[in-house]
Amino acid sequence: MPIPLPLSSHPEDHDLPFPIFRQPTIVGHFSLDGGRRFLPDMTGLNYLVRGMLDPDRGKVRFDLNRGVRKAVKAIPSKSEERLDHLLRGLMLNREKFAVEGELRSLHTDIVCFRGLLTTLLCSPYERREGWELHVARWRGTLYIMQVDTEQRKRSRNEETERQRTMSSWGFKFEQYMSTPTPDHKPDTEAAVNENEEFCCLFRTRVGGVSVVYGAEMDAYQTGRKLEEGDKLCTEKFVEMKTSRDMESERQERNFRKFKLLKWWAQSFLVGTKQVICGWRDDQGVVGRLEVFQVRDIPKTAVEWKANTCANFLSSFLSLLKTKVTTDDLTTIHRVTWDPWSGLQLSHWTAEPGEHFLPDWYTQGVFR
Repeated sequence: MPIPLPLSSHPEDHDLPFPIFRQPTIVGHFSLDGGRRFLPDMTGLNYLVRGMLDPDRGKVRFDLNRGVRKAVKAIPSKSEERLDHLLRGLMLNREKFAVEGELRSLHTDIVCFRGLLTTLLCSPYERREGWELHVARWRGTLYIMQVDTEQRKRSRNEETERQRTMSSWGFKFEQYMSTPTPDHKPDTEAAVNENEEFCCLFRTRVGGVSVVYGAEMDAYQTGRKLEEGDKLCTEKFVEMKTSRDMESERQERNFRKFKLLKWWAQSFLVGTKQVICGWRDDQGVVGRLEVFQVRDIPKTAVEWKANTCANFLSSFLSLLKTKVTTDDLTTIHRVTWDPWSGLQLSHWTAEPGEHFLPDWYTQGVFR
């Protein structure tokens, strides 16, 4: 039987001074190839095309429909990956978590993906859709996985061809803006494989809670190709987004109220300094670029505050740390939230093979 959790998500309850939020640091990286296979290297790292951030760059013409029919869409198994790639990344970098040469735990309170933290940051201002998390405590660490709600599943199943095309536009925009080799021109005739990723592992502290999380990163700014062992700097990554040209005050208000909130949350969590927006028309043609400085985004926000978002995240993680105390490989907790009924916590006993922490991880990470 679900029990309510004593945490409000009303914005006014979290409009307090900004909580302690340590600058995120990169502790590892990995790539995923076109078949979603894990690669323990920088193979998937893309580099920002030179000149894309120049303030006097002027107009562009990027046709996001070019080759869109040839795009390799997400393979079905992508939805079944759970935390697997993140866990492989942790195993690849497990020596980073040792204390005085010993590794009996991660010495970390929470492990998750950035997408989950973004969802939590935005929750005080979410009025349409809830979320669901599965949580397991093992060796002192909470592993948290976001799962699709029934509402989200229906939305995916009812997705139109137009929506699928618009989803591909974002990947195509990245192809115009970045290349696998610095100072090379992008090959915009090549088919885009939407399964490829480059991910970093980040470590931070939110209030009194230590967090390690994985995040897909769009492009890196440098004039030379990096080699394994080279240090990755958070401030050299850029986020890339597309958005429809705005033609009215109402559209601009909604952009600053909803879209900029999510852009800020995603970028803030990984220490990215800049977001490049490609402004497009309804036909999918980008006509101009605009660079948003992440630190300045909250100054132009409409009906949201960065400190409110961060305080809700901090309070939620602290609460979860105290409420999920059963430390084993059989108990899974479910946390649900929606704007109407608030937070609910329940749990169940996992059947053999049902747990989202696989045997290869639990038997190998502290070996």
